[in-house]
Amino acid sequence: MHKKFLSAILLMGLIFFTGCTNVQTATKSNLIGMPNPWTDCGKDFECAQKASSVTFPVANISVRAMDGMVEVFYPIDAKRTLILRKTNKEIENMSGVYTKYPVNKKIKLDNDVAFKIRGTKDLIYVADFSAESGYYSFYCENGFTKNELERFYNILAEFESSRI
Repeated sequence: MHKKFLSAILLMGLIFFTGCTNVQTATKSNLIGMPNPWTDCGKDFECAQKASSVTFPVANISVRAMDGMVEVFYPIDAKRTLILRKTNKEIENMSGVYTKYPVNKKIKLDNDVAFKIRGTKDLIYVADFSAESGYYSFYCENGFTKNELERFYNILAEFESSRI
């Protein structure tokens, strides 16, 4: 379930725009009902936003890389951005965050995935974990809750399991 974790975050938005569609060419003989209202945009979020007049936050994902590490910026909401880093080898403090937090402990999510977290009594700022496919770090300057951490993880895990 953890094997393709990074590809899940990079592609999680695409699940909303891709999938199984069966588009037929309309002819006078097979046209029944109204025409197809969908605009096929593929991976072009700008096209989708123009066609729908709806903004979709996944379009704001950005990614960068350096030797041995990928970093993904994902907007949680209008005021918070989640930064996910992935490496193939364990790095001490791979988040790059050196702030001292009063809470430094290990926790397990309801699905038994273990995280090493740093934060305050109410908020998590850094959460690190390892999986078969690599080492990961979540960071948000404005913090997130344990429930949000679990939600982020579950979305990615569900998406990843659907891609197998």
